[in-house]
Parts: sequence; C-alpha cells; structure tokens
Amino acid sequence: MKYTAFFIFCLFFASSLSAQDLRYETEVLEQYDRENQKKSFVGDLTGICDAVTTVTSQGAGIGWDECADNVYEGIVEFELTTEFLYNIYTTNADGDRFNDASFGGYYACYGSNAQGSMPNSDANFPTIYFELTEQGEIGFSGSSQWGEIFSISDVVMNGAQLNFQWSNDYGEGAAVQLVRQDGQLWEELLAPTPVCSICSETDSLALVALYNSTNGIEWEIQWDLSAPVESWYGVTLNESCCVSEIDMGFIGNNLVGEIPDEIGNLSSLELLDLDRNMISGEGLSKLIGLTGLKEMKLAGNQISGEIPIEIGTMPNLEVFSLSANDLTGSIPAEIGTSQSLVVFSTSNNELTGSLPSELSNMPSLEILFSSRNLLTGEIPSEYSTFTSLRQLSVWGNAISGSLDEDLGDVTTLENLAVDYNQLTGEIPANMSSLTRLRLSHNKLEGNIPVGLLSLQELRVNDNNLTGSLPGDLPSANDGLFTINVSNNDLSGVIRDDLISEYGGQRIYLDNNNFESCIETIENLCIHNFVEELDTVFIRDTFFLTRLSQGYNLSNNPKLPWEGNLQNACEGSEQMGAPCDDGNPDTENDGIDEDCNCSENSVSTKDISQLESISINPNPVSSGERMIVSLVVNQGVDMTAQLIDITGKVITNKQITTTEGKNEFTIDSQSINAGLYFLRLSSEDGVTTKKVVVQ
Repeated sequence: MKYTAFFIFCLFFASSLSAQDLRYETEVLEQYDRENQKKSFVGDLTGICDAVTTVTSQGAGIGWDECADNVYEGIVEFELTTEFLYNIYTTNADGDRFNDASFGGYYACYGSNAQGSMPNSDANFPTIYFELTEQGEIGFSGSSQWGEIFSISDVVMNGAQLNFQWSNDYGEGAAVQLVRQDGQLWEELLAPTPVCSICSETDSLALVALYNSTNGIEWEIQWDLSAPVESWYGVTLNESCCVSEIDMGFIGNNLVGEIPDEIGNLSSLELLDLDRNMISGEGLSKLIGLTGLKEMKLAGNQISGEIPIEIGTMPNLEVFSLSANDLTGSIPAEIGTSQSLVVFSTSNNELTGSLPSELSNMPSLEILFSSRNLLTGEIPSEYSTFTSLRQLSVWGNAISGSLDEDLGDVTTLENLAVDYNQLTGEIPANMSSLTRLRLSHNKLEGNIPVGLLSLQELRVNDNNLTGSLPGDLPSANDGLFTINVSNNDLSGVIRDDLISEYGGQRIYLDNNNFESCIETIENLCIHNFVEELDTVFIRDTFFLTRLSQGYNLSNNPKLPWEGNLQNACEGSEQMGAPCDDGNPDTENDGIDEDCNCSENSVSTKDISQLESISINPNPVSSGERMIVSLVVNQGVDMTAQLIDITGKVITNKQITTTEGKNEFTIDSQSINAGLYFLRLSSEDGVTTKKVVVQ
C-alpha cells in the first residue's frame, strides 16, 4: 500500500503565477532585502582598548555620587566567549586582571582594592558579559554576583573611538571612552552587513513558486511569506543564506500539485524531502540540473512519467527515493554510471522491464529497493560483483530464473528479499553475512543451505524445498526471531534452541514432514498459536501467509497430534499422542518413548490389563452412538478421551472396568464429521484408536 493511502487530502490545487502573485512576490522580496536579511559583522570586538572611564553622579546617595568625576585610565580588553558575548577585563594598579563590567569605574571610585577593605574579588564580575547583537547594538548580558543589571546608553562612534554611558539598577554609572589599539573603526565593527544578495531573490522566488504550485494555503503548516525565509517551515539556509534544505517529508505537509520549474533555480539545494504528500505530474526532469543535490526524497506521492537517465550523472546525489508513486517505464541502465548514489528506492510503482546489470557498477550503492513493480527477467549475475550493497529488495515482481551461485560473494549483503516472484533453482550457499533472507512464494528447490550464520529472519515458505533445517542456523538466543518454512517438503528434527524461552518469535513450520517431540514445549507454548493466514495483495493477485508473532506446526504428520500441539500446551503428554508414519497400511500410529512416530507405538500390551479393544460402528455416522468394547484380564481405572486432529479433547470419561468384557458408549450427536482418535490411558500405559465420523 502506498504511503499516501494513509493520508486524506481534501483539495487539489495547481495554478500558474498571476500578475497579482508576482506583485506580491516582489513586495515580499523587497521587505526581505530591507528588514529580514541575515546579518554578519566585518570583525568581532576581540582586542585591547585604551580606556578613560569617569564616574558620573546618579543621584542615588549611596556613596557613589561622592566619587563623581573620579577617573580610571588604563586598558580594557574584550575576549570572545561564545557568539556575540565577550568578557570585559581591566587591570588595577597592582596588576590584577579582573572581569570588570564597570570598565574601571569601581577602581576610580573605591581605589585599587575596590571599596578599601573589600577584597579584589568583589570587583570581579564573572557572570556578566558585553553583548553585540545581530542588529549591531551593544549591551550587557547577565547580572553581577549581587544581582545588579547593567545597561548602556548614549552610544557615539567616531572612528576607532567609542563613547557610551553605563549604569546599573543599584545607582552606579560612568562615562566610558574606548580607543581601539588596533585602529579598527567602530562603525564597521557594529554595522550589520547583508551577505544574502547572491541567492536571496532567486531562491525566494523558487520557494514562493513551490508554495503556489502545491496549494500552500492548504498546507498543514503554512509559510508566512511576509516573514524571513529562514523561519519558513522545513527551509534551511546555508552560511551564504542560500536554500540548502527543503524538508517537509516524514509525516507530509499536504502539498497538492506539481513541482514548479523554478525549483531548478535552487543552485545550493542539497536536500529535497517532500515524502508523503500529493505531488503529481512529471516533475523529475526539473530536478536533474541541481548539481549540489544529495538527497531527492519524494516517496509516497503521485509523481508520474519515467525515471530520467540523467539521474546517473548528478555528481553529488546519494539518495534517490521515489517509492510509492506512479512511475512507469524501465529503470535506466545509465543510472549505473553514478559514482555517488548510496540509496536507489523505487518500490511500489509501475516499472517494467528487467533489472539493469549496469547497476552493479555503482561503487557506493548500499540499498537497492524496487519491490512491488512489474519487473520481469532475471536478477543479473553481475550483482554478485557489488562491492557495497547491503540491502537488495525486489519482492512482489515477476522475476524469474535462478539466483546466481556467487551471490554469497557479496560479503556486505545483509538483506535479500526476492519473495513473491517466480524464481527457480536452488538457494545459493555461503551467504554468511545475511541477517534477513526472504524467498517465500517462489518455485525454489533443493535444501536450505548451511552457512547462514548471522540470520535473524528466514522466510522461505511456499516453495518446493526438501531436506532438513541447517544444523548451523543461529539459535533463538543468537537472534533468530522469524522462521517461516511452511508449505514445503522439509523433514528432520526441530532443534530445541530454535524456540525462544521469552516468546516474541514467528515460528511457522506447518505443512512439512518434521518429526519427533518438541522437548522445550513450554517455550513454544509461550507463543500464541496462529491459525489464520494474512493476505498480501500484489497488483491483482493475493497471497496467503503469516506475518504476526506466534507459532503453527500443524500438518506435520510425524509430529505429536500431527503438529497440532495446543493439546501439549494444555498439559497432555506428547508420548503416546497420535501421529501418522506415512504408511497407509498401518493404523494407531503414535509417538513412542523415543519420540518417533511408529505403528502401534503405544499398543494394548502397554496397558497390562487390556487384552483387546473394538469400536462399533467405525466409521460412525454423525448422531450415532459408538460402542467401545474392552476386554481386560484385571479390573483397572482408565481415562477415555476422544481427540480431534488439532489435539482438542472432545469428550472425556472416567472408566472403571472389571475382569472380562466391558462396554461404554460415546455419543456423536454434536461431533462434526472428520478424523478423531480414541485415547485410553491408565497409570501404566496409553493406547489410541482411530475413529472416523461421517
């Protein structure tokens, strides 16, 4: 299902730019140029100044006014701490250097030791900074250790000389004159300089065109076109104020319409992420001129047309993500010339043709996704020469032929998903790097190979596989969380360590020929029994499979209850459970003490008192009563259970017999037609008998 199926869009809108739109764009750009450009500064304030600081009367009457006209002459040093914030240092007569927001005013008023008896540290202001704002304004940031707030007024710049007045809310203040020793002009240091003239107009026009062509007034998060561009949702500017990213993907933003031509003017664009919107039209060709583009992410839209062959020549493109669209045509072989592409994702489109062998020439390609298309042909043998490929997913196509036997040479390959195709032949060996192997719903034959040492997910159900599960498959504790091998012809014993003691796995081994008991039945029973099949739709075809967590081992004739192990989960013993050894000439097959399925494995002699058993009639018509006759040589207490093929107990009776012939009845009134087993058990034995209800 395409991502867009999860979203509801109420309005489709596409329009060309009208004269009114253009006038509005011009006004926006003019306002942007006048007021909203990013600011930078020719230099910072770092450096040393010759300072003359004169204490001024503030009328506070706290002793400071008595120092009026006292003067500090010395140096003031600015040191950058973080962006726009500076430490202010002065040096007293004793040569001590301090953070000094008073610019020497405290020394001028209170002497070199700051208020005579006060320690020098009291003149230190470690928590207050001189600030230069983006607007070219100076001020203070923070407060003194006594909580005083400082402010600046009466700023006058004259070449390398700066004059201003500082004061604080305690009633102190001073007039400051600073002359820079490096000769830099304060007008240049404090004057904002626009640096966005190169990209601002072109990029802004392109963004507004995108807004209009995709019905911006109906976006989930709209742009305020009168605000600075850098404040627009999803837009990122680089250091030169050029648009480097447009990111309105992931959850989408209800963009409805087409990609405008102007998008090709974003010369610095590196990321275009418009995933999960409703963009339509054949707009990919408008992007191929974006030579700086690294990520083209337009998955989950309605983009149509063919994949441009020029995608392979975009020098910096690393991600091409166009899954869940309406693309047609074939995958261009020319894409194989790309030296930068890492991700090529075109799943869930209408692509035809075969997979180009030239894709294997891409040295950086790690992810190749093209599932749920209309691809035919074979997987090229050249794909065994990939050097960086980690993910190959082309499931849900009509790919035929066999997998190249050297595919295991791709030592970087972690995920191989070619399920729901028409593959024949055998599974290649030595794919030790794989963590996920998905080859279900094909026509594969032979064994599951050894060497799958890193596997976490094994899905090879619905093939014609034979043999047993490889002995070197990772255990559940080593991370194997999915085993789906149902609907094959596999046999052998099921390893106990394949079943996790913590649950959470997918264990689907049904419709095979596995045998023996499940020793760790308690681990299996932690999981839920899953009988229902999930439906996977691919185009006009549907497939039945199991996707949820749980287990199913049914229709394995040689397993206890032929694999219907729910009865064991309810406490019944596997030993003596009915099974089918495959020999049509035998009956009463059961699991023996060695966990093998064999004829009369638990026979009447195992109940030492039981000499014979007969059921009449058998087969029995639904609604009739069955008469069970037992001949015992000594009275014994027994439990008689009628069990269906899923292991479910239908009837349960306690029988007390006496020496000789004994009879009891079973009413089939509410029993559906099918195969059942009569299970008799006593303290020293168990026997079973097949019962057919018609």
